[in-house]
Amino acid sequence: MKSVLTFRFFSILYFFLFTFWSFNVPDIFAEEDQCLRCHAELTKPSKSIHAPLTSGCQTCHTLVEGRNHPEHKDSVKLKQDIPGLCYSCHDKSKFKGKSLHPPVVNDMCTTCHDAHQSTFEKLLLRDIPGLCYNCHNESKFRGKLVHAPVAKGLCMRCHSPHASNFNSILISDSPEICYRCHDKGPFTKKHIHVVIAVPNGCNLCHNAHASDSPHLLSKPIIELCTGCHKAQEKGMHLVAPVPGQIVHPVTGVPDPSNPKRELSCVSCHNPHSSNFPKLFPIARICSKCHPYY
Repeated sequence: MKSVLTFRFFSILYFFLFTFWSFNVPDIFAEEDQCLRCHAELTKPSKSIHAPLTSGCQTCHTLVEGRNHPEHKDSVKLKQDIPGLCYSCHDKSKFKGKSLHPPVVNDMCTTCHDAHQSTFEKLLLRDIPGLCYNCHNESKFRGKLVHAPVAKGLCMRCHSPHASNFNSILISDSPEICYRCHDKGPFTKKHIHVVIAVPNGCNLCHNAHASDSPHLLSKPIIELCTGCHKAQEKGMHLVAPVPGQIVHPVTGVPDPSNPKRELSCVSCHNPHSSNFPKLFPIARICSKCHPYY
């Protein structure tokens, strides 16, 4: 008799548990299942999945009162406008700074990111640098010489994608940002080229992305140097040319120390820094080519 009563007790308990589970618990998930019946792409495996997606569609979306979904257009809306909705999880301070990426200024988070999931990191719509070229002219990043980070598609090596306290959303000002890859020693000797001390001074002479001139120079060397050194812009130089004075060529002839290249300003001057006056690379610079000096 005791075993019969025990069996009946568990049978009744099972009936109530089964009834509760069948008619209550599935209702909680029915809405999510219903979404995925139409939005099946959200069930596909992805490299990057937005955290709210795993918490349920209702985390970001809500039904519009008085409208049936999917029969009625605009029957589902975001709980907040973008970027307010994004800032409910993401720290807003990280999107503030002296320099802002235009998509951030214009509240265009989904211009770069997929709101649900992506085959690329950080929910990006495309891999970098392809994504950047959606807005930035790709031709400006092509040339005979390409800066190593650009060639490798490492835009984020130098730039913040959202905001920065430095110009051009750089992660730091030059020359400090340049010293992340370039040895600081050759740029910090006793005599330093004045442009290096200027904020973003490196970019006064070099193109940070690509160039058709050697060393990523923004212009041919003579044109570049005479842009500041006006007294030497005639292309003949020995301090400053004076009528009747013997002058020194700075272009148009082979460099005696390296006949395979043309003589130029950098044949006699270090463009960055030197332990000798006038940025001469060695003492008694003239003896480099003229032994009798």
